[in-house]
Amino acid sequence: MFFAPGSVASAAACVGACLMEAMSPERRAAVEQIVQTQGPERAVATLSPDGTGRGSRWDVLMIAIESGDAGWLHVASALRPGATGAAGESLLSALSTALRRNAPAVLGMMGPTIRAEDICYQRIDTRPIDDKVFEVHTRNALAVITEPKLIAARDRCLAVLNKHSED
Repeated sequence: MFFAPGSVASAAACVGACLMEAMSPERRAAVEQIVQTQGPERAVATLSPDGTGRGSRWDVLMIAIESGDAGWLHVASALRPGATGAAGESLLSALSTALRRNAPAVLGMMGPTIRAEDICYQRIDTRPIDDKVFEVHTRNALAVITEPKLIAARDRCLAVLNKHSED
């Protein structure tokens, strides 16, 4: 299917194709290499040069992490110690979204730098209906967790979700 250059349909097709390329295993390997060679702090600075947690490279990286793909979640875990301020907030927000898509992997990442208090609630200001949708989807994702080593993390996550749904 072809679209007129410059049309909205053309732009949308490019965005989809560009995101697929940006989320490729080769791109993930390149980001992993940056983290390995530069360390988490310098890698975050390289990927989000202005420190705002924004910019095309950082935004695409956050979309990849939001997908819940295990490889991209590994990247998130490696970046987390170096992600502070706005970059840290956007990374935690991406993990919060990923929780609904791959709860076992995200729960397995929880520890000193990725806590239930950081990811088990809607991290962005949205309409009440969006908060409710987030809550329902997250509860559904957590409901199927039965692996013994993830039960404690699941229960901490549910406690945080309950606290935020009462507020």
